[in-house]
Amino acid sequence: MKKEWAWKITGGALLLLLAGALLLIWSGARRLNAVKAALAADGETLNWRDLEPPVTDSRSNGEADYLDAINANRETFRGLLVERFVAHGRRIPLTWYENLPVENTDCTVPRKRTKRWTTNIWQEAELMVLKEDSWTAACRAATNEVIRLQINWDKGPFTPMPHCAGQKYLIVSLRAGAMLDLRRGDLDLALEKVLLAFRLLEIYEEPAAISAYVRYSVAHRLYTLGWEMLQHDGWIDSQLAELQTAVESVRNGDFFAAAFPMERALTTMGWEEIVRDTSILSRWRPSPYYDWERFYAEKTPLWRMFNANADLAWYLNNTRKEFQIVSNAFKARSLQELAAAYAKGSPEIPPLHFFSRTARIPMEERAMRFFFAETHREMLTTAIALKLERLQYGRYPEELSVLVPEYLKELPVDWMNGKHLRYERVSPDKFRLWSVGRDLIDDDGNPNPRIPSSHMHRESGRDFVWPEVAEPAEVEKWIKSELRKFKPTP
Repeated sequence: MKKEWAWKITGGALLLLLAGALLLIWSGARRLNAVKAALAADGETLNWRDLEPPVTDSRSNGEADYLDAINANRETFRGLLVERFVAHGRRIPLTWYENLPVENTDCTVPRKRTKRWTTNIWQEAELMVLKEDSWTAACRAATNEVIRLQINWDKGPFTPMPHCAGQKYLIVSLRAGAMLDLRRGDLDLALEKVLLAFRLLEIYEEPAAISAYVRYSVAHRLYTLGWEMLQHDGWIDSQLAELQTAVESVRNGDFFAAAFPMERALTTMGWEEIVRDTSILSRWRPSPYYDWERFYAEKTPLWRMFNANADLAWYLNNTRKEFQIVSNAFKARSLQELAAAYAKGSPEIPPLHFFSRTARIPMEERAMRFFFAETHREMLTTAIALKLERLQYGRYPEELSVLVPEYLKELPVDWMNGKHLRYERVSPDKFRLWSVGRDLIDDDGNPNPRIPSSHMHRESGRDFVWPEVAEPAEVEKWIKSELRKFKPTP
């Protein structure tokens, strides 16, 4: 009798476990189907081919020319001609000075970098200039309406993207050439290179996250070059108007908006690969697993059988919500709105959702960089407008509203809080221009950090401030301090 009851209890327990397992499988599949249906209802897709439609006959494709420009410019230097500050908010116009001590990175040998010190940065900058073949190909590519590389994304997030580094070197080389032209006083040639660089960024279409980061990075370098250009006299109205139009054409928010639906689609393809081979989880991206979790996900079929669908459903639903938050913040042109939405708290990833933990995009952190870039772009277009106003009337305006609509379409927006950039005319020949910065507090254009730091990047200060020109005495003092650290190249 006792054995009979034992068998009944055991059988009942097994039936309950089986029912629970089937319910778990059904529930996961149901949630996944519901999320996919919601995405489809919103007009969103998880098929990369829908996110990168083929180039039509009416639109030319500069792929061959662009690849020629990249491949002819593989060897270059990095680390040269970057912003140099003597103090927070006080920047050195590099092209004014012959010899400045800098430590740079020799990248002429692929994958082998060597730190070097030099004072003759201009001699080394010559090594960065585009070769003739690369220049010719880049000019040809810029005549196209669109540049799109025909990439097969069937490998999902594991698709190789070797051209991204070449794209970065191409724009950096154009920037170096423009700096050399500025130093020589050839403003026309400098402007030609800068306009070419912005044009290549404008027409290049590749909805991939890594590509968006590269384009944001090189766009930021071009913004810093814009500051350098405006320190030189001799510009005429038409040249500055061309530069302003080029700067306005490259919208970093557009890079972001195109990249992350594709990131989600490719990540979903990665999920499909992981379901087939769970060992890919540990090879894909680092994730803070415990040993027992890793064993559960990778060494047993349990995650694949019971949790995989629910895991993907959570990932898709969460990214859908986060995309909407970021999209709304971009429409409002306000990092403050983004921060307020995330301040309400992000949902915790449920237990045993290993894929979501590995694949989740740190959306707020990544989007923030694009808001910074848009703020710097807005400041550059405003500074160009101020330069135009001064050329026309011999002094800077009392307020920015004077620039609308002659030199600006609207009052410049501070992408940190969605309001207007701050401006003050110090004298007819001097102005202050600033954003409230990442802390969203207006500190009256204070470029100093709240916590003392030797890092003098403009984003390290209380406010993001359009840099002032360092005085010669300040530069001389800075050079002496740098030379104490100088280590001649053997």
